[in-house]
Amino acid sequence: YQRGWIGYRSSKGWARSSAQQQETRSLLALNPWSLQKSSDDWPADFSYERALLDHAKGNRERAFEAFGHVMHLLEDANVPEHTRNDTHIGGHSTGSPYESTMAKWNPSNFDVAKKLFQQRKKPVLLDDLDKYFDAIAGYSNGYFFSEDTINSKRYVAPRIVRVKKHDLGNNNSAFIGVGLDKNNQEFDLVFVGGTETKRNFIKSKEVTLFNKEIGTLILDGYWERLSKDFVLHGAGALKMMLDQAEEFKIEYETRQALKKESKKSDTTYTGGMLKG
Repeated sequence: YQRGWIGYRSSKGWARSSAQQQETRSLLALNPWSLQKSSDDWPADFSYERALLDHAKGNRERAFEAFGHVMHLLEDANVPEHTRNDTHIGGHSTGSPYESTMAKWNPSNFDVAKKLFQQRKKPVLLDDLDKYFDAIAGYSNGYFFSEDTINSKRYVAPRIVRVKKHDLGNNNSAFIGVGLDKNNQEFDLVFVGGTETKRNFIKSKEVTLFNKEIGTLILDGYWERLSKDFVLHGAGALKMMLDQAEEFKIEYETRQALKKESKKSDTTYTGGMLKG
């Protein structure tokens, strides 16, 4: 819905705006009407604009640090809880099962990028940072549930296209609701009919993404799709940043040269006196 959590600015606006990020000094990014004059070297500014400026000034390390902050926000948009307004606090029954269980994957034990490269998959190339936010968030929001937004009336998608029987062993069975990903491929979307699980300190319905009966079966399918989608979009966003940074560097250097030239021509030396 193009808005941030409980009144905060959206991550999309925050990521690209140097002026917004400089407001952390006073208003914690809450008030959209409070922008003050921005500074080119404000230390807490890790916006996309700042990344381009740092690169133009020759501070490549700072530029990539800022872009790392932007990439983190893009990664957040890849998580259904973040794009379906599902507040989650880790460590108890209000947390995100997706974030907590998929934390099993880390740089030491997964190779998503390598597999995509071997499959000759190409980065998703777009020409604007907003488009990357929209594409990434649109996928996590429109094709996957979060634990507390299963069949929520707030969101028209995703939809269960069919239900299949799932064997639990010991002559017990339940059901899995099947959905379609954006490639029109079927995948396990939600678990239906197991034992009730506690959620948000009260008993929930028998509809869930994770419990002891199915473990991470559903969420592994989510990760399989969301992780690949993000790597392809993230690689494209990195290429866009590098291309735009080079263009901005040329523009910046031209502007700086014109300023120097202007100062030179505005000051002439005549008869021992400087005249401006």
